[in-house]
Amino acid sequence: MSAALGAVALLLAALLPARHPRAGLARRGLAALGAVALMPAAGDSGTWPFVLLAAGAAALGTPFPLVLAAAGAVLVALQPNASAPVAVALAALAAGVAADGLDATVRAGRASGADTSRPVLAVGLALALALAVVDGGAVLSWSFGVGGGAERIVLSGVGVALGAALVAALGGTLLLGGALLAPPAPAARRAGLVALATAAVAASVGIVIAVARLASSPPGLRAAGAQPLALLVGATGVLAALLLQAFASTEEDSGSGASTRAALAFRVAAALGLAAAAAAGVEGWWRDGTYATGLTAASSAAALLGLASLEPLPRLGIVPRLLLLAALVGLVLA
Repeated sequence: MSAALGAVALLLAALLPARHPRAGLARRGLAALGAVALMPAAGDSGTWPFVLLAAGAAALGTPFPLVLAAAGAVLVALQPNASAPVAVALAALAAGVAADGLDATVRAGRASGADTSRPVLAVGLALALALAVVDGGAVLSWSFGVGGGAERIVLSGVGVALGAALVAALGGTLLLGGALLAPPAPAARRAGLVALATAAVAASVGIVIAVARLASSPPGLRAAGAQPLALLVGATGVLAALLLQAFASTEEDSGSGASTRAALAFRVAAALGLAAAAAAGVEGWWRDGTYATGLTAASSAAALLGLASLEPLPRLGIVPRLLLLAALVGLVLA
């Protein structure tokens, strides 16, 4: 289960406080250990895009790409391997770079005086929605299982932890949303942040129990639980990273430096998206005799979103960039 250890190392690197001048170096070192832990799986054609993502995240050294790489490591640990074309590997790398751009965008807003609660509220709501729909809404009845039909198994203890996380996430988003809409209410804001921190802890406990129970399960059941758990790892990790930043009193970057990094990151992500679309077309022509494949269409759509994310659209804010990251992640998971 070296991939599971890699996921833990990548998550710890993402959550490592960045107050000390050498914290960035420590974060990259820990992330590099996580990437190395994935190396034994690199020989499988279906896992090397996630190894590449982990290596890229370690080089970038910022929380969001590291959380994304940790979610990928969970997939490597649980899901049976299938072949992955070059286009998927390029999309994985582009997703990591786009996540770094979003991370820099959030830091730039924080450095310019924007309320740190807004991104926390957005991700907290996303975690609540993910918990509400995962396993067909079973968490709403304090249950969580994998598989279907006669092969379905319920993972005892997981549903209780995830249900508690859902309740805390909903309460935290309501408190935090009310504090943002009403006149300044620092007590409600802090209560909302504490509730969301509780949700992150409860979700983490549920994820750990689920992964531990699935480790000894048949491959089919592990595969059934891989993507839902990876989704929860991503949402929980990003929420935890944002909460640590919201509670912190120091800034990691200047506003101008973070803005410049965000612009550069999305240019690189757009270029990698175009490269993924080109690679998908070439691979389709080589393998199937035509470039008109599903992978080519999906990667071309992601490439167009990458180009759209470069245009300033004040009314939409960071929505095009979020859509780009979602499209790239969907392309990798498809």
